[in-house]
Formats: sequence, structure tokens, C-alpha cells
Amino acid sequence: MKLLKKTILAHCMLLASIVAFAQAPSIDVQHYQFQLTLTDASDTISGVATLHVKFLKPTDQFSIDLKSISNGKGMHVSGITGTKSFTHKNNKVNVILPQNHNAGDSAH
Repeated sequence: MKLLKKTILAHCMLLASIVAFAQAPSIDVQHYQFQLTLTDASDTISGVATLHVKFLKPTDQFSIDLKSISNGKGMHVSGITGTKSFTHKNNKVNVILPQNHNAGDSAH
């Protein structure tokens, strides 16, 4: 149980570091919501992150920093709703939106 608590704490710290570095020049993340699922059956933590962003300049794409999987550690993005496409490479998630957003627009 102690190991599980330490693992959960480590993952929460990782999520906090994502929050600290996720700000991108074309967007301002206004709010994060994390829904995490853990189980005693494995060391895997799965979750859903919802971001509410404000666009700072006209754009149809943006990127956020997110640790890619390396040596069994990091995050895997299985999907992003409301996007045209996305890639997750080299510790960055690049998001292509289905339409252009103007400065001041919001999305989540």
C-alpha cells in the first residue's frame, strides 16, 4: 500500500508538472480537469484530461508539452475529441483543430 501511495504521489507530481509547462504561446489554458482511474491489478494509471483554452492569436493548431513514453515512463495519448488530428512525439502533443479560432475565442 505504501508503494501505491508513493506511485500515486509521483504521478500527481507528474501531472502538476504538465500543468506548469503546458502553456503555449497561441493559447492560454484557463482550466484543467483530471479524472484518474487506478487499480490494484497493475501499476497503470489511466485518465481523462479536459482543458479549457483561450486563444491568444488566430490559429487552427497549438501544442502542449506532455512527456512521451520512454523506458516505461511517461504518458500515452489515445485520443483527443474535438480535433481534426493530433500527434504525440518528442514530449509534445501537436493538435490540429477542425477550424480556425480567433484571438479571444474559447474552447474545451
